[in-house]
Amino acid sequence: MEHVHQDDESAAQICHKALEIYPDCVDALLMLADLESQWQRDFVSGVKKAIEAGRRDLGEEFFLENKGYFWGIVETRPFMRAMGALAEALADNEYHLDEAISVHEEMLELNPGDNQGIRHGLLGCYLARKQYYKAQMLLDQYPDEASAFFLWGRVLLDCATQGEDKAVKTLRKARKENPHVEHYFFPRKQKPRERMGHYSPGDESEAIACAQLLHLAWKAHSPARKWLQRVCAAPLEMEGHVNDDLRKIMNDVPRAYTARFADLVRLADAFCGAHLNIEYKELCREMAIAVCQKGSPVLKGKCEGWAAGIVYAIGRVNFLDDPSQTPHMKSKQIAEGFGVSVATMQAKARVIREGLDLMPLHPDWSLPSRMDDNPLAWMLEVNGFFMDIRTAPREAQVAAYEKGLIPYIPADRDE
Repeated sequence: MEHVHQDDESAAQICHKALEIYPDCVDALLMLADLESQWQRDFVSGVKKAIEAGRRDLGEEFFLENKGYFWGIVETRPFMRAMGALAEALADNEYHLDEAISVHEEMLELNPGDNQGIRHGLLGCYLARKQYYKAQMLLDQYPDEASAFFLWGRVLLDCATQGEDKAVKTLRKARKENPHVEHYFFPRKQKPRERMGHYSPGDESEAIACAQLLHLAWKAHSPARKWLQRVCAAPLEMEGHVNDDLRKIMNDVPRAYTARFADLVRLADAFCGAHLNIEYKELCREMAIAVCQKGSPVLKGKCEGWAAGIVYAIGRVNFLDDPSQTPHMKSKQIAEGFGVSVATMQAKARVIREGLDLMPLHPDWSLPSRMDDNPLAWMLEVNGFFMDIRTAPREAQVAAYEKGLIPYIPADRDE
């Protein structure tokens, strides 16, 4: 801690020296606001000084000439960083939301391309102030935006303006994009006080950042928050495609993964029903359970890629690409069936293969109808030697079966 303190002192000294050379050095003023402020109000005051310096440095005429593509000009970035810091600080306080909105709006006017992601915080401010028309206009301004920030903001907007039925449909899309977000709107998980600097789409880091930007908005909508908590407490009831058979096996899937699991099974079931058979369907379901476990990366990326990866991984175990077998398919056909590239499918399958230690003819993932012809299912080590248990006496086969080493007793199957 002493080392960190000394580093802060050194940084502050450098900033003061920079200001002696050029009093309107925005980056130096911004850094000093961060280093020397003990209270939030002091930080806001310091950042405003940096912004004033930036306005003086760039000049009024510069703002008029370059409005609309500010971030593309390198000289503007210290000023825009200071504006972003002010917008973020003000948006954290519900008493300063109106001022926060003004700062956000000015930044988007200067740079509509929004390289800094200011639109996400502005959406939270609009919703916290219940300015629904402006929130909708902002969403419409970025029609291709599919981030968790916009999707979860749209859930709240739909619930507040169009009712719970409309919000349920939007919620499905939001949970598919990032199912972690909901856990930070309730006491189940505490979001860090400091803003997330970096995050990955679909990851828990993005969920934290999303909750930090939208927490005042959800706080201002108690009925919507209670609805979300009620719905998320029973996620299976809102998934219309989840039948009773699927609900039973869902008990082996952690809550955070149930939405992704249901989507994986829905996609794999449809594909196997159209192109493969019920054996592949059942194995895909089992593999979906295996990959939808705590710590799995299956929540990252599009569901179609993972579903294709599951089918492809099981297909490799069972030589699905062998034209002498029925059914059989090439890898390109599998990828096309899920609407993904072969590279994406193979990348997901590689993660699955490495995570489950898959190999061709893996006994745990072989089709039951082909188990008789799978030598790996019957090779056991006995007294230091490998032998085909099918050649052993029935008593030895029974012992192996009771230990879970073989799928059934071969002697009884022959009879």
